[in-house]
Amino acid sequence: MIERLFILVVGGDVKERNRLQALLDIEGHSLLTANSGASAIELARTNHFDIIFVDDCLEDFDAIKLLNALKAISTSCKGIILMSDIFNSKEHMTLEDLNKASEFEAKAIEAGAKKVIKKPFSVATIMDILETISKIMGFLVSIGDQAAHFIGWTKGGK
Repeated sequence: MIERLFILVVGGDVKERNRLQALLDIEGHSLLTANSGASAIELARTNHFDIIFVDDCLEDFDAIKLLNALKAISTSCKGIILMSDIFNSKEHMTLEDLNKASEFEAKAIEAGAKKVIKKPFSVATIMDILETISKIMGFLVSIGDQAAHFIGWTKGGK
């Protein structure tokens, strides 16, 4: 069972943002959307998101710079996911295209993305991400409960 998550969806590509929003709504997650990097940063400053999905097609922000900013602001976020069409840029990618795409993916990971997913995304890919983050959160709650129990035990409680 997937826990209910608080999610930010950042996207310049309206179709993909709406598609992701519809899927997350159906799954019962709480979410906010931003159509620019500036509004994403503002929302990240005032909220504690479990996951942030970022589209690499933003008019006001370079995706890598936005990832760096969100990583610095959203320290409690369990995963920032970059949605990119860099792997779809051509019908037949050359070796040079593949190298550029791989370099971009490496920069995105270094800048804070936990994963780079291909647009258009599949429902299965999104569900896998939600399940993974949910498991991480459940594990952290379990550790927190165990720590609280241990602290109570060391202070003479049972």
